[in-house]
Amino acid sequence: MASMTIRNLDDGLKKRLRIRAAAHGRSMEDEARDILRAALSTGENRPANLAAAIRSRIVPLGGVELELPPPRGHARPTGFLRVIILDTNVLSELLAPAPSVAVETWLAEQQTAAVFATTVTGS
Repeated sequence: MASMTIRNLDDGLKKRLRIRAAAHGRSMEDEARDILRAALSTGENRPANLAAAIRSRIVPLGGVELELPPPRGHARPTGFLRVIILDTNVLSELLAPAPSVAVETWLAEQQTAAVFATTVTGS
């Protein structure tokens, strides 16, 4: 395998890499390899569906055992509710001095009861 050295790495970038690596329980070097692998992937090795993508991430960690709840009969859904959660980009656009007409028009076309906004705060 080849190796490389990256010089003149911004301190802030290195700090974010260290934090991300710690959050994933691996070294900065392993994290950097994973980032490069994901960014430069040609798509040939990418899983074909969401289940395969999740499996490819969990299996190398030893898997996860989940307790499934007992079946509750054969209930059939009677209908589905449409829920729209506005992200910060939409909210920021609506609060801008000159909001995008396209965003305002799209939002006006949605059922009010289906539109929600969330807030995430840190301490």
